[in-house]
Amino acid sequence: RAPDRPPAPTAAPGRGRRIAGRVTRGLRRPGPLVILLCRFVPGGRMAACFAAGRSRYPYRLFLAYEALAAAGWATYGTLIGHLGGTALTESAWQLLVIAGAAAAGFAAAGWAMTALASRRARPEPPTD
Repeated sequence: RAPDRPPAPTAAPGRGRRIAGRVTRGLRRPGPLVILLCRFVPGGRMAACFAAGRSRYPYRLFLAYEALAAAGWATYGTLIGHLGGTALTESAWQLLVIAGAAAAGFAAAGWAMTALASRRARPEPPTD
């Protein structure tokens, strides 16, 4: 029989996990980034509204950010409709190029916003 040994200490989380944890915690708290980004996610607008109300987020700030998000969402929809309609009448391959560029642009913007938000996040004290 093997002697009783204390459990091996768990490895400290890697940099990627720490960043993902900070981003996840940041998205759980309502704020400008969550309100702006959730407008573009199906069902996200409702979730952001519920979270802001539940946490008693200041309604004037919420309305300002929600108005900005609505304007951005409407602009996005208008541009996609206009550019997509123009591309469809000229050539279908142009529509694919426009869609790919838009997807890459939104992915880059999301990555940049996440990177900025994770840098601004306060480091949490270690937990035992």
